[in-house]
Amino acid sequence: YPNPNKGTFTINNLNVKDEYQLQVKDVLGRTVYVDVLKNTETANIKLDQVPGIYWIQLNSKRGSSVHKVIIE
Repeated sequence: YPNPNKGTFTINNLNVKDEYQLQVKDVLGRTVYVDVLKNTETANIKLDQVPGIYWIQLNSKRGSSVHKVIIE
């Protein structure tokens, strides 16, 4: 939250017990942010990117998920 945002947002309720790789990609598929998450419930993200649609991808040994975020 919030979504849309100005480039700063928080991902809540992660309940990360394993190690997760968090990637943010632009609409062209270019990776613009990478972080590794361990033992956390939230991730605070600050992107210095142009306005547009971005995709957040969370990857772990158990699987992956993708979420859309909009930067105004």
